Amino acid sequence: MFWHLVLVRKSVNNSRVCVLGPPCVIDLFRDVIANEDFSEDADLVDSTKIQVIRAIAAMVKCKQQFHPNLYLFALYTQKLALTDVDLDSTNLFLNDLDRFQTTLVKDTREGQLATLRVMLVCCLLDGQLHFQDEQKLIAKMCALVEGTSLNWRRVKRVLYDFKQGNGVSLSDLDECLGLRVVMSSQEINAKQQAYEGFDYFMDFLDDPLSGVRDAHLITQATVETSVNVTLATADLSKNVVLDTHAVTKKAVLDTHAVTKKAVIDTHAATKKAVID
Repeated sequence: MFWHLVLVRKSVNNSRVCVLGPPCVIDLFRDVIANEDFSEDADLVDSTKIQVIRAIAAMVKCKQQFHPNLYLFALYTQKLALTDVDLDSTNLFLNDLDRFQTTLVKDTREGQLATLRVMLVCCLLDGQLHFQDEQKLIAKMCALVEGTSLNWRRVKRVLYDFKQGNGVSLSDLDECLGLRVVMSSQEINAKQQAYEGFDYFMDFLDDPLSGVRDAHLITQATVETSVNVTLATADLSKNVVLDTHAVTKKAVLDTHAVTKKAVIDTHAATKKAVID
């Protein structure tokens, strides 16, 4: 009965996130990438926009899934901000984490902040914070950008608000990055912390359910590896047998040749002795 409750809750939360996600994607794209609400800000250069795609790719790898909201965010960026860039080109190195870090360090201040904000957006849009990899990656990237520090507690609070239908604003992202001070009016009391703690714990229980697919993939990979090892061992054994057979055959032929020569020599010596 308890796991039925977890399953129902998971389905409801996923449906809610998929409904709340698209409007939030549009607003965040306008605020973070298009800068439509800030006329004094310069447009992001194409290299930074490509960095945004790299950020999405890195977060998808951390989350181990490509949520529809993240796909929509990437699609908006490609269709509206990178119309003249061929993202299929191998020269962009979209999945190269080392290139991503190097470019982040060399980018402009606006580009660095836009990249970090996009990484936070990718953290939030699927409604889950299950894996520590995403937290470690964003904290590592924040360490490369001066004046930023990851406030993970604030990230969880923004995620909770997002799932309650309150949306995600640019100021929320800046507070998560330590660029703005969290106002005392935004702090939560003990009762709210208890509710959020329980909600986060229930989210954590979703991991075994979603991990079934990962377990299947791991099992499949293990089986494939075992089969490959068995085939490789069989090939190695076959090669050893063939080599041993070749050596044995050569040894037999050599022995036969030596024996034949010895017989011929003995026959010649016997024939000569008889004649003498």
